[in-house]
Amino acid sequence: MTDAARLTGRDLRVLGQVRVRQGLARVRAAWFPILQAAVAGAIAYAIAHYWLGHAIPFFAPVCAWIALGFTLDRSVRRVAELAVGVAIGVGLGDLVAHVIGRGIWQIAL
Repeated sequence: MTDAARLTGRDLRVLGQVRVRQGLARVRAAWFPILQAAVAGAIAYAIAHYWLGHAIPFFAPVCAWIALGFTLDRSVRRVAELAVGVAIGVGLGDLVAHVIGRGIWQIAL
């Protein structure tokens, strides 16, 4: 019999409580980066939608999230470099899609 099969209801409840506490501790430790990423995504969406007139600016908040990254190294220079790089990549991808079209073969190319 495996160890998982031997767990009682009490064991599962305690294990669940431990997991919840660990998850809450991770969220408490990362509340500022989470807030920062959410605000950056909202600002990027607003800029792309209202200032640039994009109907569905899906990639703007994605660019913000990628630029902020998932590490603690969030220096202004690193974030700016990544944001510019992602924006250039998305722009080139859009340009190529306009030139060669969109479809399965174009994605494979």
